[in-house]
Amino acid sequence: MIASGKQSSSRFFLKLISFFLAVTLWFYVLNSEQLVVEAKFPISIEEPKGLAVSSKLPDYITVRLAGSRAFISKVDLPDEPIIISLSKSEIRNRQALIRFKESMIPAPFGVKIQEIYPSSLEVELDKIAQKKVPVKVRYTGELDSKLKLVSSHVYPDKVSLKGPRSVLREMDFVSTSFINLADLKVDGTIAVEVSSDDSRVQINEKNNTVNFEYKVRSKSSNFSMAQVPIFFLSQTKSYRASHSNVDLELLVIDKESRELKKEDVRVIAEVSSGEKLQEIKLKAELPRDVHLVSIRPEVIEVKLKK
Repeated sequence: MIASGKQSSSRFFLKLISFFLAVTLWFYVLNSEQLVVEAKFPISIEEPKGLAVSSKLPDYITVRLAGSRAFISKVDLPDEPIIISLSKSEIRNRQALIRFKESMIPAPFGVKIQEIYPSSLEVELDKIAQKKVPVKVRYTGELDSKLKLVSSHVYPDKVSLKGPRSVLREMDFVSTSFINLADLKVDGTIAVEVSSDDSRVQINEKNNTVNFEYKVRSKSSNFSMAQVPIFFLSQTKSYRASHSNVDLELLVIDKESRELKKEDVRVIAEVSSGEKLQEIKLKAELPRDVHLVSIRPEVIEVKLKK
């Protein structure tokens, strides 16, 4: 019985060793399997001072890599691009030929580079120039059906660009990021980014934003307010105005639950200290859920006294 128990334990031990050997062999075979993968590596060209790349170049090169599964799994795309510095001695008639070498690719140990595509790039260069172009506003979405956009403009309305002279010659404007019309509920000003659709051209400003100023008005009113006093902004009290009150036509978004009073609105006339007789366009400051349809009168006369 004792011998039988020893034989049983021995067989169990041998099976356990066989199992571990099989698992080890399986991992070895799996990790030693040869794989071929393709990876994209970003590139960046550094030009000599005063010159810029004028030809369109790919952002990436494709590299075919081969190696065992264990080593291939360690391939990580670099966060930073592969920098290719061009010297003036490499440029002939504002052209240069870049040949990609295996030494440029940060491949890990055990991984072989089979192919680089493209293997070379023909680069054209031109003198760096600057140019001012207008800003074009781009819209998306739809304005609220009860509202209309009565005016809009950007400032500054022009920005300076920097890039290859031949490329700038073909550029007539730059565009803003898309402005969602559905977000325009009340008059306001928002900062929007300006960008060049061409990667060879940069915005040559301290920042790449412009201000978009807009005014929206209601198409119809559901609330009238009479004899609203005008608040005059003036450095002098010696003036005479043609009107001291106005009538307002308003659109109140939530009229059922909104009790609108004259104290909630403010009609402003800004009086300058220059001309003695002035025509002043009135402005209205309203709660966010109230839209202006019309002011009557919209313009008043103010006469400064001596």
